[in-house]
Amino acid sequence: MSVDIEQHSCNADAIICDVLKIMTKIGCVFVVNDEKELIGIITDGDLRRLLISPKFNQHVTVKEILIPNPKCVFIDSELIEAKRM
Repeated sequence: MSVDIEQHSCNADAIICDVLKIMTKIGCVFVVNDEKELIGIITDGDLRRLLISPKFNQHVTVKEILIPNPKCVFIDSELIEAKRM
């Protein structure tokens, strides 16, 4: 998947409402630091689990639910390379 990361990203202090607005286009949100480096990712599955949780809080921040250190492959990589990761 090749996307404009800036358009689909937020910082770790963003709240869930911000994530929902961004996620509608590609099903995930890239979490970046101030230097625009990827520090995590939030998928639609992560958001679904949060919404059905008995402890759901709409003001939870991204840093509390993100998947840290996501694995990435280059666009021209083989599928097997992603599976090995």
